[in-house]
Order: sequence, then structure tokens, then C-alpha cells
Amino acid sequence: MRYLRSVWVVLTFPLVATASAYEGQPSSPSTAPNRTEQPPSLRVVSYQIDARLDVVKKAIDATETLKYRNLTGRLLDTFPFHLYLNAFQPTSTFMREVRLYGTRARIPGSEWDPKHYGAIEVRSSEAVGQGDLTKEMRFIQPDDTPTFHNPDDHTVFQVRLPQSVAPGAEVTFRIAFHDQLPAVLARTGYKRDFFMVAQWFPKVGVWWHGAWNMPPVPRQHRVLRRLRDL
Repeated sequence: MRYLRSVWVVLTFPLVATASAYEGQPSSPSTAPNRTEQPPSLRVVSYQIDARLDVVKKAIDATETLKYRNLTGRLLDTFPFHLYLNAFQPTSTFMREVRLYGTRARIPGSEWDPKHYGAIEVRSSEAVGQGDLTKEMRFIQPDDTPTFHNPDDHTVFQVRLPQSVAPGAEVTFRIAFHDQLPAVLARTGYKRDFFMVAQWFPKVGVWWHGAWNMPPVPRQHRVLRRLRDL
């Protein structure tokens, strides 16, 4: 695999602030606020990712280990995941909205440009101790309505586990995936030897108000997703 000699790469990660990030001059006893020490919040999910960027092919090959702790208070046997880069395809909900409404850089009705193609291809998926889930993957469109149904949107997939995860228990997913990066569009992609590698890995959804919150990737609003401890 060939690499360019000099490459600028921006990898976007969620940041978890720690006390060391705020080290400075200590406060005097007379000015220090009276604060009660709070324990850190419970961690719901963690990600460990081993990735390699091919700067010639504008692609990434990676493996991801994702640990999810079930704090929903109920049994869980289905898990949805976002595949953000699949929004950069001509039949996605995102690109349909771009053609209807435009973006800051493009006017409504603009034709699809192949240079903006992007994708996340999940090549294998397993739940540790429960087996291979690759054939169980199903693309879903959870926010579609009868008046707007897009079965060609592949920004969300779901798997069903053979065994439910009990409240308070953990499940570990191992996912191998391949990214194809688009030419820069919507804060993602490459420009010559600069790479803005954003939203590039499968992310588990957020359990919110008693259900999974997993809209497809749209133009109109940010995606709610669970990111911690990357």
C-alpha cells in the first residue's frame, strides 16, 4: 500500500474532559467555590478502533471493538447502528434533501456528482460469545413515513442478538469495516492531500424515552448517537 509523503489528516473524536485539562493556578481558600465532588457519569459505551488510511485510494480499513452497557432497565436484543458515510450516495435521504433544498455550497436541483460518493461497508460483525451477526444485518429507515419512504437509504442498520442483554449487563461487538471517503462535502472527506475523516465508524444508537433514537442521516438536523470513551 502506497502513502503520500506529507498528508494532513483530521480525525474527529468525542473528547472526554478530565481534571488535568483544567490545571492552572490554584484558587485561594477565600475565593475557591464550595463544590461537592461528583462521581463520573456511568459509561454506556466504549470504542476501540484500529484503522489504516490509504491516501491514494481515499479509503480506510478498520476493526472496531464496541462495548455497550445496558442501562435501559429492560432486556435488549436488537441494536441499531449509524453508518454516516452512506449518506453520500445518490439514493440516500440526505442527497434527496440536498437535491430538493440545496446546501450552502450547492443550489436546489443540483445533479449528483460522483466525486462526492462515500460509503461504510461493514464486512463482518459479531457479538462476542453469541456468534457472527453479519447475515443478520438489516438496513432500516425508522423515521420514514407513508408519504416519504426511502428503502434505498442505508445510513442505519440493525442486528438482532440470539440472546438478550440483561439490564446492567454488557455486550461486546466486533466490527470490521471499509470506508470510501468522498470529496469534501458537509464537513467530511478529502481535498487533495487534506483529509477530514469525520463520522467514519459505525456508531450504536441512543436509547431515549423508552426506545432507540435512530433517524437516518438527514440534511436538516444532527444525528443523535452514543459516543463515549473513544
